[in-house]
Amino acid sequence: MVAKLNGSMNIYDIVKKEKLFSSLKIKDKQYSRIVLIAPHAFSDASHESFDAIFNDFYDHFISTLNYIKENRKLDDILWIVNPHPSSADYNEKGLVEKILKEYNCKNIILFPKKFNIYSILKFTDTVVTCNGTIGLEFPAGFNKRAILAGDAPYSGLGINVEPKNKKEYFKALDNINSMKPLNEKEAIHAKKTFFFYECMQLNFS
Repeated sequence: MVAKLNGSMNIYDIVKKEKLFSSLKIKDKQYSRIVLIAPHAFSDASHESFDAIFNDFYDHFISTLNYIKENRKLDDILWIVNPHPSSADYNEKGLVEKILKEYNCKNIILFPKKFNIYSILKFTDTVVTCNGTIGLEFPAGFNKRAILAGDAPYSGLGINVEPKNKKEYFKALDNINSMKPLNEKEAIHAKKTFFFYECMQLNFS
């Protein structure tokens, strides 16, 4: 799971909370929630791969950033952005970094490339994605719900927050502080689905 999220797995890249927070220049308990935003490669079949709330992957990312920046109620949430590992394959290397620099929002930061993403997922309250695999990996691995902005192969299982329109999507962002973890039945369902999904990927690889 972790290897897919951030390239090849290296156990020495997984750091403790203190070192990670120090690198991010944040203090423990500084924010009420930690959210990982996992954008897609913007050019990767962005108009045809899912029933979209937004026009495409780029529109979803920018609209999300705009809403966070303009909504003062979300100031106490830390939003960590992890560019998709395949971005470079689509000539998008450095694009997300450039966008975040232009926004210059103190509670929207970039995840350090030198660390494995597993370092922060342990402390992440939810993940925001369109229909990426992380939307299944996260509930299966951490018993927490992701927020989806599009239909995915694992949609409709009751393990994630699945808005049907922009109003519901932004309301889901507003309500992150009240999101509940998976119950035991849902957690088992997520794990079984992830196992099945991975087996299917192996069969077609």
